[in-house]
Amino acid sequence: MNKYYVSFVTISLLFGGISYLATDNFYIAIGVFLLYLLVSIILLVPRLKKYELVINRFNECFHFVNAFIISLSVRKVVSSSIESVVATMSKPFQSMFTSLKDLEDTDKLNYLSGSYYPFHIYKLFLQVIYLYQEEGGDILKMSKHLLNEARDSENYAVETSGVSKRKSIEIAILWIICLAILVFMRFALKDFFLKIKDQILYISAICVLFAFALLSLYVLVIRATNLKLKGYNPHEKFI
Repeated sequence: MNKYYVSFVTISLLFGGISYLATDNFYIAIGVFLLYLLVSIILLVPRLKKYELVINRFNECFHFVNAFIISLSVRKVVSSSIESVVATMSKPFQSMFTSLKDLEDTDKLNYLSGSYYPFHIYKLFLQVIYLYQEEGGDILKMSKHLLNEARDSENYAVETSGVSKRKSIEIAILWIICLAILVFMRFALKDFFLKIKDQILYISAICVLFAFALLSLYVLVIRATNLKLKGYNPHEKFI
């Protein structure tokens, strides 16, 4: 089972269990569990999987561009550089690239610029390769702007990921404290809990609290996966 499904099933069970402790109502607990689970499976898991794919594909693109430029500076021939770089790539990439064996070298590189590497740095990379094939020259000097752009994009991706992780930890700690208070009230203030557990106002407040927790989880995932890499369209599908 995918790690995201395991994580969100666990979260759904946790909030469902806490809601039962907070209300002593089985139906509310089932409702909370199902609501969290459905929102997670329908909205959050697909977004996180797409985000992971984008990050992995961008890192792969960054490696491909850098390795190709270095290889070309040594070998001086595009076809030889392609063979050299492809050998360092992942097995899925190699398998995909093997299916392009009937295409010319330039067409192979063009193919990747569509839905495989839809990033600005790859389009810059193609422009540099075209210019090198037409005019020759020092590929390292010609690629200076490209490599700077690639490093800036990589730094942005790393920084965004770091900020998202810190925010996730902070919000998780806040909700753990909040849930701990509910559990404390359930057991340490048992008499008080028994007096209020059937009151409409209390039940409504608990439902609003768990709805707000779900909303905060949704907003956190949306913001954490909101990448603004140059050339990347969030609505574009990868191949």
